[in-house]
Order: sequence, then structure tokens, then C-alpha cells
Amino acid sequence: MSKNNDLIITRRQASFLSAALLLLFVSFFIFGYIIGQRKALNEFNEILHNESFADRVRYSLYSSYGNSPVSEETADSEIELDLSDDQSDTKFVSDKTYYAPLYGCGSLKTAQAFVDRVRRLGFETFIKDRKSRGAKGKVIQWYQVVTKNYNNKEELQKVVDKIQAAEKLQQVKIVEV
Repeated sequence: MSKNNDLIITRRQASFLSAALLLLFVSFFIFGYIIGQRKALNEFNEILHNESFADRVRYSLYSSYGNSPVSEETADSEIELDLSDDQSDTKFVSDKTYYAPLYGCGSLKTAQAFVDRVRRLGFETFIKDRKSRGAKGKVIQWYQVVTKNYNNKEELQKVVDKIQAAEKLQQVKIVEV
């Protein structure tokens, strides 16, 4: 064998080479760990955002009733109704119908369970499909449990009071159709 083909490395060079390789592998590990943690945090944040959306929908649902904006067209029609209201009061009183949104939730199963509980109390309710847009523009489907339509507001108020007491609901508002 010839000595020209041999690779000669001193102990000092071997130590530097092994330290450099060890440092390189540790830096790869740390880089991968940080990237993995970022991905896990982003997924956790997305899950948290989606789960809390139902709570925000429920809060905005109950707080927005009675604060709906009035467009110019409805303002004009209300003026016309006010003018004709002087002529025949009894005609428009009988045409008014009322309902009460009782409960909003993110799943149909939960809404159906609420409807069943209220039905056991002896009151008829319905589930309405609702769609809302989230902060990022994502369409979210949720469900609202409402009472049937009533012509008499006082009768509906009695029904709502009984349901509120039994189901421990708060701030249920009656809406005119």
C-alpha cells in the first residue's frame, strides 16, 4: 500500500469536526422543534377560535335584539303606516305577529334537545337555521330556537316567562314580525 492514498487527520481536527457535526445536528433539532411548536400553536389557536365563536354568536344574538338598524325604506313605510294608522287602528293591531328567540347554539343536536325540553313543558318551538360571517369572512352555520308566532303579545310574554323560569334563560326579547 502506498501512503499517498491515506487520509491523515489529527486528533485536534477530529475533535473540531465532531464538535461541528454535533452543533449542526443540535441546531437542526432546535429548528425543527420551534417549527413544530409554531404549527401546534397555530392549530390550537384555530380550534380555540372556532369553539369560542358559538359563545360570541350567542352573546351578539341576545344583545342585538331591539337594536336593529332601520333603513330609509322601512322608515318611509313606517310613516305611511302612521298616516293610515289614524284612520283604522284596529286593522293594524290584529295584523301584528310576535315571536321570541329563546336559544342559539352551534349544533343541531343541542337545539333539538332544547326543543324537546320545551315541548315537555307544553309549548311549541321551532329551529331556524342561521348563517353568520366570522371575522375572517368564514360562513358559520348555527341554530336558533324560536317560539311559534303569536298575535297577542301578552300571551307570548306569559309563555316566555314560563320557559324562562323552567330553563333559566335570561333577557329573552319578543320580536315583532
